Amino acid sequence: MAPFFTDAWEQRRVNEVCSISTGKSNTQDKADEGIYPFYVHSPIIEKSNRYLYDEEAVLTVGDGVGTGKVFHYVNGKYDLHQRVYRLFDFASDVSAKFFFHWFSENFYKRVMSMTAKTSVDSVRLEMISEMDFVAPSFREQQKISELLDSLNNLITLHQRKYISAKSR
Repeated sequence: MAPFFTDAWEQRRVNEVCSISTGKSNTQDKADEGIYPFYVHSPIIEKSNRYLYDEEAVLTVGDGVGTGKVFHYVNGKYDLHQRVYRLFDFASDVSAKFFFHWFSENFYKRVMSMTAKTSVDSVRLEMISEMDFVAPSFREQQKISELLDSLNNLITLHQRKYISAKSR
């Protein structure tokens, strides 16, 4: 029986597979009763009464304690803090969801190897844009993403069951 996927993985720079920018909002744009997600320097998603973007994107913080550790995948309307990077407008042969999984796994090592050691680590645009990205065919990216999403959902379910059982 032949293996499912036999295509070679292709290597390109991140800036060849998507566009990169930062948000435009500030912390004071947060609204506790807002209707749109507002991504800031934290794994916690705040709320906003406005949205600046309506797209599929991968987000990562540009500075602070979550540098290289906080990632979000978004598909829809959202607001974005000025020090959070958005990777969007992916090439037709790149799955944004696959990129999210790949980037979440690989970016922290890059940040730690390149960052200037100050009191707060920070990301410079070229740390993202010039990073090498490797990916299989689009179909294989989709299959890998589906598998990783299923595993993440299963882990979350078992964590909730554990917390529930522990609190009894």
